Amino acid sequence: MGTADLDDLTAGFTAPDEAEWLALVDTALRGKPISAIETTRRDGILVAPLYRRPDGADAPISLPYPGQAPFTRGVAPAGRAEGAWDIRCVVDAADPATAAANALADLTGGASSLTVRFDEAARRGLAPTDHAWTETAGVDGLLALSVDALDAALEGIFLEAAAINLDAGASFECAAELLVGVWLRRGIDPVEALGSFGADPVGALAATGTLPGGIEDALAAAGRLAARTHEAFPEVTALSIDTAPYAEAGATPTQQLAALLATGRQMLAAVTDGGLSLEAALAQVTATLTLDADIWGGVALLRAARRCWSHLALSADAPEGSAALAVHTRTSNAMMTRRDPWVNLLRGTAATFAASVGGAESMTVAPFDTALGHSDGLARRMARNTQLLAQEESGLGRVIDPAGGSWYVESLTDTLCTNAWELFVEIERHGGMVAALTSGWWGAEIATARNATLAQVATRAHPITGVSEFPLLTESVPERATIDLASVRQTARAAWEETDGASDQATPSAQETAAVATLPEPLGTVRWAQGWEALRQRSDDALAATGERPRVFLANLGPPAVHIARASWARNAFEAAGIEALETDGFHTPEVLAEAFAASGAPLVVVCSSDAVYDDWGAPAISALAAHRPARLYVAGRARSGLSDVDNDVSAFVGVGVDLLELLGDAHDASRT
Repeated sequence: MGTADLDDLTAGFTAPDEAEWLALVDTALRGKPISAIETTRRDGILVAPLYRRPDGADAPISLPYPGQAPFTRGVAPAGRAEGAWDIRCVVDAADPATAAANALADLTGGASSLTVRFDEAARRGLAPTDHAWTETAGVDGLLALSVDALDAALEGIFLEAAAINLDAGASFECAAELLVGVWLRRGIDPVEALGSFGADPVGALAATGTLPGGIEDALAAAGRLAARTHEAFPEVTALSIDTAPYAEAGATPTQQLAALLATGRQMLAAVTDGGLSLEAALAQVTATLTLDADIWGGVALLRAARRCWSHLALSADAPEGSAALAVHTRTSNAMMTRRDPWVNLLRGTAATFAASVGGAESMTVAPFDTALGHSDGLARRMARNTQLLAQEESGLGRVIDPAGGSWYVESLTDTLCTNAWELFVEIERHGGMVAALTSGWWGAEIATARNATLAQVATRAHPITGVSEFPLLTESVPERATIDLASVRQTARAAWEETDGASDQATPSAQETAAVATLPEPLGTVRWAQGWEALRQRSDDALAATGERPRVFLANLGPPAVHIARASWARNAFEAAGIEALETDGFHTPEVLAEAFAASGAPLVVVCSSDAVYDDWGAPAISALAAHRPARLYVAGRARSGLSDVDNDVSAFVGVGVDLLELLGDAHDASRT
């Protein structure tokens, strides 16, 4: 298609005029300021209703090409090979045989690489001789204490073709030895080995709150591992900076990006202190970023990460080509829900889209049932197919930086870069990432961000579809099989004892050294839906115990046209907490209303109507309801002077901005008395 053809496409259309657009906005807002349709992101970044070329910038905007510093638009000049990114699945079953079956199913079903996630005991650096091992072995990951166990977990997999990436937390050095042992056992030439040893001692400290052996020794070990990898395994990387410990604790995208930079600076210093050049050290680093369902925020996060990393490297005089950062993405566990888990498929799809448009080299999409326990085959298949559909049918990877040049995305990328760099500098003022963690300052910063979002969740300013919005009380939550961890532990311990805890064990003993790095408070993890789901569980428990759920009577005043808006809002809010709303058509006198409420037997009542109706006969209606002594009497909407005479009868006014988690938790308590 030539220029003339493009001109034909625009023929007959007038050039957009901003003044006309603003006039239309003013009409739609009915005199409200345009700021009424502005929003603010979690990290405080203002989102305007319109983005445009900066004032006075008449010349074409020039962006660096993909493959050129600062790599905002991607690390490769030609983009992804054949438009395909690496589809990576997680091997996390406790039992090696189950892990192998899942891994084979993933690879034959479309995955191209694997992450072996070791269990909590390994990630904490515990050995079977440690007391806490029996409580954490096999939890949330593979229990592999030997080369035999890891080899069994990778049985049937062609390791010359499938990259194996390790997630072993504090045990990264021992886990690397196990993988090397598997490669040697299978006769794989070191130059043909593929994958990553995944060393990130700073992230391990952040994730678990403790680091046996101390952080200095761990950083030195990471440096030694990087040097060895550089010499012996040209297709393997040693270091993987994972921002998941911060993201899953509730960090904002800005905080996630600042943590990447601060961790990277500290790890690169340790590696270069170990003898590698900065260029060689940079080649040993990959990054893993956590994405949620915020599509454009995810796109900007990836673009900003590459740009900021490039600036970090180039400011240390690294060669330009070595400043490119390979980025892997994973979907956020914080956004996943136990209730209506099928919606998680959409959340994973949104994260996949963001990662693709943002230029990720590889992705892991969590199965939709990840919050329910051990995922089944269907859930794992759908997680793979989410990426396969986006990659092969939609062709999302075939265009390089498709969001580049969008005024909004470019503005968001710029702002993220600026804010994250400023926060990175602040971390450095606190002594670097390790000092910021161990002093408690960084944890407090993340806690502030987490609590701010939880407050929005409580008011439904941060809605969660299927949980705090549009709940289905009668839904059937899928059940997942439990794992016989006692048997898995017994088998693993017996095999370990047969070798006398010999040199191929996966985890060092935490007692071998006295030094232990510890955080004042663990960062912890959060799922945004957990408060609402706790209320739903209370409802389920009541149903099981008594045969019915807590109920609220909708005291709708007047015809549907005047009460339906607030009645719908109230029904949605109460049923999100598992409190069944008893629908009514609408009442026209206080006496009939009160009789219907008394007949319902509901302990709770919420009055719903328009402000005009409240002013007309809201007070008599409330008085009539109060005469029947409900456990709680609510009014949908804001407090009004017209209802001041019955304030003592009203338990609370419910509406936008109210902490519904607290109010509805109290409603559960009241309904039981």
